[in-house]
Amino acid sequence: MKSTTSLVARQCRIQEWAGQIKECNQRPEDMSVDEWCQQHDITKTTYYYRLRQVRKACLDNIPQDKLPLENADDKPQAVVAVPASLLGCVSEKNTDGSVLTVSVGNISIYVKEDTSPSLLAMVLGVASHVE
Repeated sequence: MKSTTSLVARQCRIQEWAGQIKECNQRPEDMSVDEWCQQHDITKTTYYYRLRQVRKACLDNIPQDKLPLENADDKPQAVVAVPASLLGCVSEKNTDGSVLTVSVGNISIYVKEDTSPSLLAMVLGVASHVE
């Protein structure tokens, strides 16, 4: 079991890293993640490690009663983590609400209600690295 001191230290690191991720997401459009990392004296590998750790900490802090139930009468909504780099992309619904269009650079992703959450997560993960 981790000591209270190490848990508090981890929380501080996660908060610091979350600030870095937010700052990176607010970088100028023409600046790549690699360039931002160079300006802030961290490697691209370190940045993505920190991004994964922040996402994991967020998921770990979701109360159990807020997670979708399996085998429930109502079909639970799947949660697909959207890469932080895509949070500013243009998204819209068709007038009938059946298709979600996510545009990233020159790529458009059309998501229907029956799209597999695992496929969507994989596609969004790849799209987050498109420059």
